[in-house]
Order: sequence, then C-alpha cells, then structure tokens
Amino acid sequence: MGINAIISRINEDADTEAARIRAIADTKAEEIRTTGAKEAEDEYTAIINRGKQKIRQNNAQMRSQVLITTRKMVREEKESLISRCFFLATEELQNVSTKRDYQSVLRWLITDGIQSIRSEKYIISVNEKDKQIAEQIVSDLRIDGRDISLTPEVLTAMGGAIIKSTHGISVDNTIEARLGRYRKELLYKVSLILFGEER
Repeated sequence: MGINAIISRINEDADTEAARIRAIADTKAEEIRTTGAKEAEDEYTAIINRGKQKIRQNNAQMRSQVLITTRKMVREEKESLISRCFFLATEELQNVSTKRDYQSVLRWLITDGIQSIRSEKYIISVNEKDKQIAEQIVSDLRIDGRDISLTPEVLTAMGGAIIKSTHGISVDNTIEARLGRYRKELLYKVSLILFGEER
C-alpha cells in the first residue's frame, strides 16, 4: 500500500471518527438543550407558583386587615351611638324630679334601700329639691313603726336617695348610682334595641 493510500485511509478513518464524535456531541447538545429547556420550564413554573402564592397571601392579609378595620369602625360607631343614648338619658334624668310620677319613683327608691338594709333605724339623704317630697314619704313610712329620719345633709345627685343604717351600712339609690349599677345590663338592652341580636 502506498503512502497516498495510507494517508487516504487515515483521512477516511479520521473523517469517520470525527463524524462519530460530532454525532455524539450533537446528541449530547440536544440532551443538554432538552434538559435545560425542561429545567428552565420547571423554574419558570416554580417562579409563577411562588408569585401566585405571594399574591394569595397578600390578598388574604389585606382582606383580614380590612375586616379588622371595618369591625373596629362599626364597633366604635355602635359605642358612639350607645354613649349618645346614655348622654340623652342622663339629660332626661336631670329633669326627673319635675315629672308627675317622680314622687312614686322616690318612694320606691327609699323603700328599696330600707328593705336592702333591714335595720332598726334609717337615715335618709336627698337633694334640696326633693326635701319636701322626702319628708312626706318618710312620714308615711313611719306609720309602719319604722324609725326613719331625714338628714339635713344635702345631696348633689339628680334625684333618688342614700339610705343609711345606724350600723354604718348604706345603699346609694341615687339616680346616678342606679344608672351606674345597671349600666352593663342597660348597654346590652340598648344594643339589642339599636342593632338587634347579632350572631
């Protein structure tokens, strides 16, 4: 075999080997491209999913914040309306002693205080406007054999009375004290009247 034939054979073998290596490289490149595209697609999907999750979380947080703020505003508005009702009721009660049935109200407040204490002797305190009515009530209650006296001490209350025993026990049945004691119950009732029963 001559040199030219050997060279030609070597060239053929080299071309064949080069073609084989090129084919392997092309296959590998295609695999890399396919794998890279799949990884890129997977990464893209993961980024999109993370973004959607973040948006859902942000929406949930915003909804929650809006709900909390709304509930707070509604509660504050309800409390304001209830406070207004109590303010108007207090204004109305300032004139309670001028009402026609006030004498029976004062009699009931004094009698209720006496029954709460159960003593041998009672001392009643009222405001200046109620002195004359209270004297008549005390006079009527003495008929039942009770030792009741009206103190010269004058209350600054809107109305009602403070009833004391000789043992130092006292019942504050002034209008303000009664309103204060029943405020919680009245708040509930006023809420029901204004806003109805809430679930």
